[in-house]
Amino acid sequence: MHSLPRAARPALVLAVLTTLGLFFFLDHALRGPDYESYLAYARSMLYDGDILLVNDLELFGKAVFIAPTGYASVLANIGAAFFWLPFLALARLTHAAGAGLPLPLSGDGTSRYDSLWVNYGNWLYGLAALAVAVRWARRYVSLRAALLGALFAAVATPQFYYMTSYTPSTSMPSVFMGALLVAWWDGARHRDRAADWLLLGTLGGLSVAVGFYSAGFFAFPSVSLFVLALAGRVRRALALGLCVAAGALAGFTPQLAAWQIQFGALGNPYARQVGAADPAWWEPLFSTYHGALFYAPFLLVAAAGYFLLARRDRVLAVGGGLAFGLHWLAVALSLAWWAGASFGMRYFIGLTPLVVLGGARLFDGARARWVVVLAALCAGWTYLLFLGAYANGVSISDYYPLDAQWANVAGAARDLPRLLAAHWQPLKSPLVLPMLAPFGIGAFLACATGAWLVFAPQLRRPRAVVALALAPLLLTAWLGLAAGAGAAHLRELQAQSDYQSLPRGAGDPLDLSSTWAERGVYHLRNGDLAAADLDFRRAQEIVPDNAYVRLMASDAAFVPNRLNWQTASGLRLLGYGITPRVVSTRAPVYLSLYWQPAAGAVPPFNTRIAWLDAAGNVLASTDEKPTRGQWPFDRWTTGLLLRDQYALAAPDLPPGATGLTLRVRLIAAGGGRIAVTHDGAQVDGVLTVVSVEVR
Repeated sequence: MHSLPRAARPALVLAVLTTLGLFFFLDHALRGPDYESYLAYARSMLYDGDILLVNDLELFGKAVFIAPTGYASVLANIGAAFFWLPFLALARLTHAAGAGLPLPLSGDGTSRYDSLWVNYGNWLYGLAALAVAVRWARRYVSLRAALLGALFAAVATPQFYYMTSYTPSTSMPSVFMGALLVAWWDGARHRDRAADWLLLGTLGGLSVAVGFYSAGFFAFPSVSLFVLALAGRVRRALALGLCVAAGALAGFTPQLAAWQIQFGALGNPYARQVGAADPAWWEPLFSTYHGALFYAPFLLVAAAGYFLLARRDRVLAVGGGLAFGLHWLAVALSLAWWAGASFGMRYFIGLTPLVVLGGARLFDGARARWVVVLAALCAGWTYLLFLGAYANGVSISDYYPLDAQWANVAGAARDLPRLLAAHWQPLKSPLVLPMLAPFGIGAFLACATGAWLVFAPQLRRPRAVVALALAPLLLTAWLGLAAGAGAAHLRELQAQSDYQSLPRGAGDPLDLSSTWAERGVYHLRNGDLAAADLDFRRAQEIVPDNAYVRLMASDAAFVPNRLNWQTASGLRLLGYGITPRVVSTRAPVYLSLYWQPAAGAVPPFNTRIAWLDAAGNVLASTDEKPTRGQWPFDRWTTGLLLRDQYALAAPDLPPGATGLTLRVRLIAAGGGRIAVTHDGAQVDGVLTVVSVEVR
């Protein structure tokens, strides 16, 4: 190693250290969050020369909604597609070489061979990001401390999961761009050249085109410019600020062009996913439902490092703290603050370069050994949470209360040998073999190239810097050509009846409706029935088919007001919920029933619900199909748990009435009453609302 140039040593060390990670986790399946949308962009540009995406989304099995322009409506940013394009192109170029492998080759960018290359690229971007972060940290700490910071930032946070196991993900391009941005900023603030700040803005704009949460990185140049203005150089601060703004516009131009082409306007389709009226402040950090610190306590260790860094460089420490705060604010304002089906807090992964530096500063201290022990304990906790999901096949989108999370970790610890053995399953696949040959060279080049992009002296020439800053304009021009090709392809599509039958929508109503439904499930499992019902109704208003919420059978423990009703066919009524608890003639009452087929087919039936007064007189009644028929009986499979909600108008009551009773009966398709048993005894089917105030 001593014969290698000093600049290349961190790249080689990181490439070797992460070899085991690749061997453990490399997979040929596509598992990343919303990968269909991101890969649809890349596939469409490579195979069709457009971003029409209708046929691409159908190939990936994604629901298609047609925007007013006639294009497919996609929420995903286009930035990540530019990072996947080279690897999708490599798969296409080497397609013939893969013909001898025992795997299907589709020739349309959707085969396992294509997936393997894209996942390999995802891993390389993550590795290159760590290499850039190590080179950046070397300005403040020793090489040993920087490597330890990178190692624990990878294995003690969800970084390793999205780098290797759950791919492709926009998280790795986001981490890579974030590492380039902070490292370039750290040099640009000392050189004080307009060209450097122009490129800094471009890196920030392109980062946001990959993922909106990366906007928090603009905290670093903002703090620097503020300090410059305080020092009396206001004009210079304004000039450099304009350079950053111009570069950000250039970097974000591809996304603006994509919006204009697809939607005919520059509006952000994700705007409806902002929940400013009901922010989640503590959940993104502390909740057992994907909370960042719960899943990765090492983040606290890294944060402590910034207090030590503040003694040496306050601008750096304040910039890091502000960047984290802006990320936190953006996540708190998101309707889906839990980041969907994520492992830990996926929206914070872009901050990995900052975690590397913060951890490295502690590893460079006098008590570094104790810090390593603490970091190892944090990594063990994160790893056990991971094993419970990865090796046990538990859905990472499930919500766990604290006791269930602890049971999950304890179970993974007891079953550690078997769970560790599960890591070797991907190695049994022959798909790993074609990647072993270029692996070593590719890993080293990714690390070395990533670091070179920031630290090479050749890139410090103003002309080269300006050229790089304006490079995204070439991508925008490419999208302009794609718009022309897309217009021609659109004319061909419009003549097809299948296209005309596709649903219309300026956004993705299914995605928004599902977000509200997920929030409803979260509130339900936390015992907040009123909030859950409100969110379920919002989901239903957007997509009427979401009148029901499908829950997995393991969620039965969260059903309120438990019952044990059962019909002769094996259908069970597990419980019910009623909101609000105060009955008013001016507002409906919502009754939720939780059905679970136990065995066999469920005969068709209706649910008859009646309001009774204190004397047992029927004041009003309804007779409806469960889920209003939107979940047909032939889909009521064994073990399924269905939430079935009814909006009931409160009846007119005589003065002085203080209580009501709801009676629920099951009526067969032929009109006869279905017998119901409760713990083996036949019951009439009466649900009583107790202590209800009538207004």
